[in-house]
Amino acid sequence: MRLALITVNYNNAERTIALLESLKNQLEHDVRVYVVDNASEAEDKNTLESWIKSAQTSDISFIASAENNGFSAGNNLAIKQALAESVEWIACINNDTVVKEDFVTELLEKLSKIPPSIAGIPLKEGGRVAYAGLIKWFSITLPHIYSLAEARRLSGNIYAVGGGVAFHRSVVEKIGLWDERYFLYFEDADFSMRAKKAGFQVIPLEGPIIEHAGSASTKKLGNPMLLRYHARNNLLFAHVNGFNAVKTFLPFWVVILIIGQLIKIAFFRSKKEASQAILSGIFDYRAHRFGKLQP
Repeated sequence: MRLALITVNYNNAERTIALLESLKNQLEHDVRVYVVDNASEAEDKNTLESWIKSAQTSDISFIASAENNGFSAGNNLAIKQALAESVEWIACINNDTVVKEDFVTELLEKLSKIPPSIAGIPLKEGGRVAYAGLIKWFSITLPHIYSLAEARRLSGNIYAVGGGVAFHRSVVEKIGLWDERYFLYFEDADFSMRAKKAGFQVIPLEGPIIEHAGSASTKKLGNPMLLRYHARNNLLFAHVNGFNAVKTFLPFWVVILIIGQLIKIAFFRSKKEASQAILSGIFDYRAHRFGKLQP
C-alpha cells in the first residue's frame, strides 16, 4: 500500500518541523510526506525548506505555493502530486501536531482493514480525543465527538476532521478535490458529505492518535475574522450539501441570523464586534465572496 502524508505550513515552521521530526524515522519505501508552504513569510519558508534539505531524504517533498489560497488549496496542491505518483491512500495532518513512533505502521494497518473510504484519524486535543465531527445544519460551528462508540453510532451524521483525515484515491477520483471556496473551516465537513453522497463511508478509526496542539495558524487571523469565515462557510455548506428541507429553510435562516445579530448590536455592546463579524460573513455569502476574505 502506498501512502501519502500531507501537511500545510503557514508561518509556523517551528511546529511543522516538530511534526516532521516525529515522522522522519517512520518513512518506508511506500510512504511519502508532502509539505506545502502556503506563501509564508520568507524567513519562515526558508527555515522549513532548509530543514527538509538537511534531512537528506527523498521521502519528504517540499511544495511552495505562490500565494495563500487557504487550507483546501494547500492540500490540493499535494493531493494532485500524490495522485500523479500513484499513491493508494492520502492522509492530511495539521502541521501543529506530533505523532508517536509507531504512527505510520498503525495507520497503514488500520487502513488495510477498511474499504475505500474516508477515515477519521483520532485527534487528542485539550486532554480529550476527538474521533469525528458532528454535522449540524444551521450552526455556525460544528462540534467534535469525543467518544468512539458515539461516533460510530452517529456514523450517518459525522465528518472526518481535517486535522487528521485519510482517504482512498478513488474518493478524489469520483468527487474531486477539496472545495477551495471555503478557504478555512467547513471544507472537511463538505469533503465528507460529498463523499457520502457518492456512496463512500466515513469511518472513525480507533487509532493511531495524533497529538494536536491547537489551530495556531488560524488564531493569527483574530477572533472576528474567524467568526466571519464560520458564518459565511456555514451557509455555503448548507447550500451545497443540505437536503431539500435544509435548502428550503436556508433563506429564512439567513433572515433569522441577520435579525438576531442586529438585536445584539443594538442592545448588547459586549457582543457588537462578534455580531458585526457574523453579519459580514452573511453578506459575503449573499454576495458570493468566497475564498480568502479581506479584513
